[in-house]
Amino acid sequence: MKKIPIFGSSNKKILFITYHFPPSNAVGGLRIVNFTKKLPLLGWEPSVLTINEKYIENKDSTRIDEIRAVKIIRTMKLPTLIQGYLKIKMLYRDIFNKNCEKGNKTAKIQIDSNVLSVAHNPGPENILQKLKRYFISIFLLLPDQERNWIIPATLKAIREIKREKINYIITSSPPVSVHLIGLLIKLLTGIKWIADFRDPWLNQYGNKRLHVNCKLSLKIEKWMFKKVIEMSDTVLTNTETLRSEFIKSFVNLNSCKFIYIPNGFDENIFKKYEHLKKYNKFTLTYAGGLYFGRTPEPVFKALEKLISEKKIDPDVISIKLVGSCQYINNTPTKDIAKSYGLNHIVDIIETIPHNQAIEIIKRSHIALLFAPAQPFQIPAKVYDYIGAETPILALTESGATADLVNSTSIGKVFNPNNIEGIGEYILNSIRQKDNSIEQAKNRRHEFEIESVTKKLADLLNKL
Repeated sequence: MKKIPIFGSSNKKILFITYHFPPSNAVGGLRIVNFTKKLPLLGWEPSVLTINEKYIENKDSTRIDEIRAVKIIRTMKLPTLIQGYLKIKMLYRDIFNKNCEKGNKTAKIQIDSNVLSVAHNPGPENILQKLKRYFISIFLLLPDQERNWIIPATLKAIREIKREKINYIITSSPPVSVHLIGLLIKLLTGIKWIADFRDPWLNQYGNKRLHVNCKLSLKIEKWMFKKVIEMSDTVLTNTETLRSEFIKSFVNLNSCKFIYIPNGFDENIFKKYEHLKKYNKFTLTYAGGLYFGRTPEPVFKALEKLISEKKIDPDVISIKLVGSCQYINNTPTKDIAKSYGLNHIVDIIETIPHNQAIEIIKRSHIALLFAPAQPFQIPAKVYDYIGAETPILALTESGATADLVNSTSIGKVFNPNNIEGIGEYILNSIRQKDNSIEQAKNRRHEFEIESVTKKLADLLNKL
């Protein structure tokens, strides 16, 4: 295959390829935003390839202000098999329902748009269920649901690379389909390519816990993953734990290929809030979504116990849940809070712009962090918590998140079942017996985006 020639090494133009980017409010875009803001100060000219705005469901227009100087190239997505399936199904429904009306029949077909779901059955699958799972995992979800942007993004990226004489690309996942774009570009151009992993592709057991799969789809996906790791010039991770896992999984490759560069926070944003006073009530705040097993219920239990033992006055406590926090495992959060007698102190706030969320975190006394079953990931909100200098109460098991909180002394880590420990930490914080935040300030500069981006620039200069 003839490769498109690349250009001189003195060219310091770099193209980031990412599915999530402003005005999307997805936290996945923050890492690339931070890189693109600071790289120009280090002699690099970044641009970004991402999806068209019409595909973005949840927007935060305030984030656009941060990256107005960055060139953004947007791409379309091809129609999906899911859309075709739904159109055919809806057409059949309409025809069937009209016939029902003519025959005075009452039964009508309802359309379930969530065609990717496979009902859980305690017994063995029948042949139709197995066929559905194989079809979905191979033709709709390989390697992910966003696969339909791979071809348009690849073509647009190659045009941009040729026109602007770009020598470097960084693909940042999830979704992992972005790395297939990088792989195609690498094969066609020979360009220098960094594959950036914000999350693992496959878990430590070699499969996907949260997605429909089958033996064949997993076999194909493992091959894709292997080719991405082998063909990229550098593999970047945002946690040391994930880097170590990659080194252990690819013993045939030089460990120097795997580089850890953490996420970070923009000090300029937090300077705006440095003079804010804390809320009058002792406030615990969580900012984000309650999904993948994330729940404030252990905090509710700890507070209920403290109140029943008359160790704290409920009138001086407030809990703020900011974002997609209306439900916990399909049960209204307000109902769960009420069951612990805390409905009057729990404030559920709809999704708000990022800067407003930071202001709430800064004014809070404790920042809550829920990270269950994520041994290799660190939620992006941790870095906002560090930037805000608000002590963290982390409910998680051993892994990357626990390592970061413990090593920086920014707060305390507890197993979600340790209700006694959680309550004791809250009580000590109310009584101002915890000074973890003062210790954490010594390492805060490591996560400022100037320091983080300097590591990326040094890496690029060596490629």
